[in-house]
Amino acid sequence: MELQDHKIFYIDEYILERNEGNEFLSLVEHYFRPKKLTFSLLEMVLLNEKGIGETYVFAQKNFDAKKFHQTYIDLVKKFKDEFEGGVSAFKEWYDQDTWIIIGEGSKSSLSYNVGNYKWIGEFDPRKIKSYGEKEGLERAIIEKYFLKYGDEIGSLELRKYPHYFIIVHPIRKPGNTETSPYGNLYLHFATLEKVEIDSIKDFLKEFMVIWYKCYGGLNHKIVLKKLVDRVITKEVRKYLPNKLGKHTDEFEFLFAQYFVNEDNKKDFYKGIEELKGLFTSIASKPYSIDFEEVNKFKEVPCFTDLLKNFDTNDFKNFILKRALWLYIYYVKGFSIQQTKAILMKKADSAGEPQSHLSYCYQYLHLYVPNQATETQFRNDLPANPSLSEFELSIMADHQKS
Repeated sequence: MELQDHKIFYIDEYILERNEGNEFLSLVEHYFRPKKLTFSLLEMVLLNEKGIGETYVFAQKNFDAKKFHQTYIDLVKKFKDEFEGGVSAFKEWYDQDTWIIIGEGSKSSLSYNVGNYKWIGEFDPRKIKSYGEKEGLERAIIEKYFLKYGDEIGSLELRKYPHYFIIVHPIRKPGNTETSPYGNLYLHFATLEKVEIDSIKDFLKEFMVIWYKCYGGLNHKIVLKKLVDRVITKEVRKYLPNKLGKHTDEFEFLFAQYFVNEDNKKDFYKGIEELKGLFTSIASKPYSIDFEEVNKFKEVPCFTDLLKNFDTNDFKNFILKRALWLYIYYVKGFSIQQTKAILMKKADSAGEPQSHLSYCYQYLHLYVPNQATETQFRNDLPANPSLSEFELSIMADHQKS
């Protein structure tokens, strides 16, 4: 018989409270705060049906994390350009073990007060096709890649501190016998006191337990929701269709994927202003609509095609087309058949759905109750559960006038 004393792993309450809702950040602080953690960059890419980049920076509260993150993104892009898309673009990368880089920086002594530090998070969509698509990656290329990466990321920030280390870890799809990309971790840490390699390995074991718990399958929606919540602000949400049934999650991701780009956002608001101008132009023509003014909307793909092949211009015009359709149909009082003739690329054919109402769902994803007549549909539109705040305002303005 043998009796042993054992202390169960735990994270103190202050760290949990400080990082409520994010176990990754709690774990990092638990492991490395005793070594006086001064900087951390966690770059975590999750690949599934949709790719999402999740980035966290731990630094002093006056640190310009946004500027640093953009500089880091530019550095990563440079490496991808130099190394044919980077190591993550190669299928062989996802059969690799963990790579750890350890370095020393400035020996200057720094004062340390954990209360002066904070975490900042960012999320963005990633193109899955840029991961694991190529073949021919060799170990010599990986070594060259990471020696250069370690040197440049060190110069960027990490060497400003006495000690630093980097963990790079490819993740293949759980339970898959074939090489199938599932994610990548680029974890960077700087401390005032040295961290031994065994502690780094122990940390990674705990980190991966949390990774698989949070993202190892069905919980992919957790990080998707974080991305959507960050990108879809109140101002943007008023243009988002309210309910899309089983497609709601997919469509919210498209919205986030579009609006995370500032240029797209500016282009969208420009499109909204042009659409309002089009409303005014159409209003001046009591009995007809100039097809030339609305021709570009005829090319917008149907909703399901948009989900399969995301295109920023098509996505923008899909949102605008829904609003234009409501204006022509509800405000101007055209029939569904007349509205289809104005906004569809081609007329009905024998192979297409017989019901004109089915067009509203198939192409615009406007909810149509079963067995509804066109009169019922028109009367019930102001209460249609799929309409956005912006679309409802178009009809409300008409009712007031």
